[in-house]
Amino acid sequence: MDADLPRYLQQLWGRDTARRRGPKPTLSLQEIGRAAVDVADRDGLDAVSMKAMATHLDVSTMSLYRYLDSKDELLSLMLHVAYGRPDLPPAPDWRTGVEQWASALAARLIEHPWIVSVPLAEPPLEPNPLRWTEAGLAALAGTGLPLPRQLSTLLVIDGYVRSQTALSLQIGAVGAHRKPSVQPGTYGQRMAALVDPASFPHLSQSGAASPEPDFHTTQYTFGLALILDGLAALIQRTRELD
Repeated sequence: MDADLPRYLQQLWGRDTARRRGPKPTLSLQEIGRAAVDVADRDGLDAVSMKAMATHLDVSTMSLYRYLDSKDELLSLMLHVAYGRPDLPPAPDWRTGVEQWASALAARLIEHPWIVSVPLAEPPLEPNPLRWTEAGLAALAGTGLPLPRQLSTLLVIDGYVRSQTALSLQIGAVGAHRKPSVQPGTYGQRMAALVDPASFPHLSQSGAASPEPDFHTTQYTFGLALILDGLAALIQRTRELD
């Protein structure tokens, strides 16, 4: 079975024991991944390529291909390194556990904002992303939901965390490029100047036109609670049917 797995993936899982011809490797996958993460954190995802990383690591591009077969593998390795191992405290109940899992995930995305831009051809198979999935399943273990529903739940929450964090990053509400907060009332005043009450009767009266001082925290917390309230109802229905 291992022969069907990419070489780098076998190495990450400690399954590549074959001896290969040529010079002894001078780099580890962890070193390559860490260097690429540092470049992406500093200069953005577009700055990462096999050639650029070879230059950064002071090796030839051909030498780098001894470790990774493509840029796609490099990006997957970067995700493995950037996610790291989940370090979550014990939770007294499923809801607290899921909240901790989601908040820790959001923190990783804010720390490495390029993650939300990495294209995914398939679900990850690297150890650390799968450790995050395992941690999420552990939080949901006591809900009584069948495993397929638990996995679907994690997919929904992961998608929400990614989209909300990506939006907050784009508008500068979080992250290293955070912008000064919009003055309270400014957005609402501009909205009032543009929106015709006859055409937008509901929006023109909406107090939500003025953004909160901490957009990310307020919107993230509200959205996650909305999802978890729905999940709590699903769990209750599932228990009543047992």
